[in-house]
Amino acid sequence: MKILMFSHRTPYPPHKGNQIRPFNVLTSLVARGHEVHLLAFAEGDEEMATKAKLEEYCASATLIPLNRLAGKIKALFSLPTNTPPSVAYFNSAAMHREVKRLVATQGIEAMVVYSSTMSQYVPPEFIPHTVVDMADVDSEKWLDYAKEKRPPMSWIYNIEGQRLRSYEYWIVRNFGYSSLHTQREINVLAELTADERKKLIPITNGVDLEKFQPGIFPAFAPTRVPENERLFFTDENAPRIVFTGAMDYYPNAEACVWFANSIFPAIRAQVPNAQFLIVGSKPTPQVIALNDLPGIIVTGFVDDVRPYLAAAKVCVIPLRIARGVQNKALEAMASGRAVIATPDVITGVGATSPDHLLMARHEQEFVDAVLQLLRDDVLCTRLETAARDFVVRECSWKPLMDRFAGLVEEVGKKNHPRMNADLHELSFSRQIGSNHNA
Repeated sequence: MKILMFSHRTPYPPHKGNQIRPFNVLTSLVARGHEVHLLAFAEGDEEMATKAKLEEYCASATLIPLNRLAGKIKALFSLPTNTPPSVAYFNSAAMHREVKRLVATQGIEAMVVYSSTMSQYVPPEFIPHTVVDMADVDSEKWLDYAKEKRPPMSWIYNIEGQRLRSYEYWIVRNFGYSSLHTQREINVLAELTADERKKLIPITNGVDLEKFQPGIFPAFAPTRVPENERLFFTDENAPRIVFTGAMDYYPNAEACVWFANSIFPAIRAQVPNAQFLIVGSKPTPQVIALNDLPGIIVTGFVDDVRPYLAAAKVCVIPLRIARGVQNKALEAMASGRAVIATPDVITGVGATSPDHLLMARHEQEFVDAVLQLLRDDVLCTRLETAARDFVVRECSWKPLMDRFAGLVEEVGKKNHPRMNADLHELSFSRQIGSNHNA
């Protein structure tokens, strides 16, 4: 089958959550013998240079430069309209032209969309032959942001959340299938009918069980990291509390600032040599400032997170805004680390506390849980084993992606109708109209 796949960013290298999932979708479809043509946005020369590597995995990879400033201007101009600003942000004439070219020349039979904002590029006649991997209910994230921010940003986030919610309903009701990471995400879309829910499939995230596994790095391995990272491994005996994640992502940055200021000082008062390592690229100024606090290390980009996971006594995921499945949790658990996380993170992963990891809802619970693990090696060892066993059982990529690929194969086998008036009604210009509101 010839498949056109859309992603809102290049899925290579598969380091971040919004790259890991589409990369595994792509490679699983290719492994099942399908011819996949990829269309994706890329930001900067480094991402544009991934084209050659991507074409080792698929039949063709077309990358469209993403201009953030232009995207923000388009999002701003969408505010007086009914279009979600995030959809306007990713609207590109160049992308539309490439869709037409590939459909005209490649004999496309089915389409796959990663991220709801890319659904705008599916031609009307292909809507029944498309699977949209929404991953999370992004509208809920924006509505959460609206509660956290002050005007005018709270107003803008609320507009985005409300409009995107209508758009998500439209996608589920019209496309062949849609998928979300968890049943919890599906339950957010409460206004769907029973028949509409049959087209919305929960398919959780997986984790690379070969790459992330216990014992792949020594517990303290300064010689296994690049020379410029060795300053982060200065005290072999320090109990290390580790957080990993992209640090320009607001929920991650907010979580680390909260933990560093409101939780870690009480831990360090009891364990004076404890360290809190914040491991991830592009830290915000607020996160960088945490370097000035005793015992806190902000690494910025690292070559490989696995030595830091191996060095951790405890991995913390104190996200107060969390949607879907957190890859950082899966990677820590696959690495055999004891994890402490907020309820939303645990619900997304599907694990249970205290069987596979520990739950903490507020500052004192985090303090108590971290101190308990720093002092109780038996409990630590039990959680490390249970965490690894859980992800091996529930989060292997192949069965998850085989299920997703089955949906694509099903919609691709449907008869392709000729373009008609009904299909024109599904064009993007009508997607956000009042007649489609949830």
